[in-house]
Amino acid sequence: MATTGQLEGFDTDQRFGGSGLHIALQRASGTKPYLGDSQVVGAFTRGFLAGICERAAAVGEHSMDREDAMRADRGACHDAAAVFLDQNPAYESVGQWNSGGGMVDWMLRALDHVYDAPASEQDRERIVADVFAWAARFAYEAISAHQDDGDETGLQDDLENLADDLARFLLGVPGRFEKRLFE
Repeated sequence: MATTGQLEGFDTDQRFGGSGLHIALQRASGTKPYLGDSQVVGAFTRGFLAGICERAAAVGEHSMDREDAMRADRGACHDAAAVFLDQNPAYESVGQWNSGGGMVDWMLRALDHVYDAPASEQDRERIVADVFAWAARFAYEAISAHQDDGDETGLQDDLENLADDLARFLLGVPGRFEKRLFE
């Protein structure tokens, strides 16, 4: 069991050189969800996509207006961007990855055919919100593709794969998310 200054055998009071391992260990062992944990990020992306699907279902059932759903989706994209840009105190960031531009710089390199280098903080927020907006679009495409055939299992599989792809992208792991833009 971890004690003050220790995490499962690691003395976090001691500096491990320039690696920042001690800082990462402290953040990962805190009480807030840590954005460097793939399970936390995966749960976040699943929750985000679940919200998209709930609003799509509400529109289909005529219990929500399409424009209201679009506004809510847009708000969810900006809220998600705030989380991953270290602007939501409920989450523990990965330091410079989230707050210092590391994640956005990585996204720009992965999506260099879409974006130029950001000129301002507002551009950084827009880029991350755009990533979530693309994920919403991909979710709507999956819903639409399976709507006619009634294949709930296929839809669930597609949404799970999308959530995994998005989570990896947010963690800086190259994969399918950025390739989805041009399929």
